[in-house]
Amino acid sequence: GIYEGSCNNSYGPNLPIDCEAWKGDPIGTLEFSDHLFLENLQIWGKERNYTMVQEAEALFSRSAISKHSYLSLPNVTSKDVIRYYESNIVGNPRFPESIKFLIAYFPYLFGTQDGLNLQKLADRYNWPLVWALGTYPFKSHISPTYGANERVLDPTTKASSSLNATISKEMSASFEELWGKVALVRKNTADKLPPRTTIEAWWSELIQTEQVRMGPASPFSCRALDECIGTSLPSNDCICR
Repeated sequence: GIYEGSCNNSYGPNLPIDCEAWKGDPIGTLEFSDHLFLENLQIWGKERNYTMVQEAEALFSRSAISKHSYLSLPNVTSKDVIRYYESNIVGNPRFPESIKFLIAYFPYLFGTQDGLNLQKLADRYNWPLVWALGTYPFKSHISPTYGANERVLDPTTKASSSLNATISKEMSASFEELWGKVALVRKNTADKLPPRTTIEAWWSELIQTEQVRMGPASPFSCRALDECIGTSLPSNDCICR
């Protein structure tokens, strides 16, 4: 989409990428995609005057082969984020068995009626629910840096008890206590999205209650990927059904 938008003058957003780098090669599959890597790196290198090596280092520094642990991943900007290596499903995943778990966007949903509805949906289909701090919404591609590496397992949904993660009554109570506090603040303000500092303070309070912090599953972390939804941090033990 970005290539088309930047290299086709009839369509935006027209980022300054190297449109001549792509030679019209066919799309790749999970097993056969090496031919696209070099062209992809060259396409983006022009935008910030990076060599292909520098682009590769930036791309893979936040991948399964990174030398960094999940919680210590280097921060990114929104410009970094749009360089991610994207995979798309070609087919029709079956509902609901093809869905392993849900990820909820903390800044907008935590402490809201929509958040409660999402918890009910997770319970209906017995899906684990994971809350992610994500990125605070920005209005342009120029933004502060952020980690985008914060996830917490919802201890109050039914599916949490079917996982091999340790969930205590105290964790659930702390989670619900913070939910009530946030819900009250949201009720008394007209802004659907509180300031970034407020969101981050809520998240900091959440993880201080010893919730199960999570990282994504990868072929290098969990063998049974079909049964696992991620890893427990900082132990890196797989969280599975």
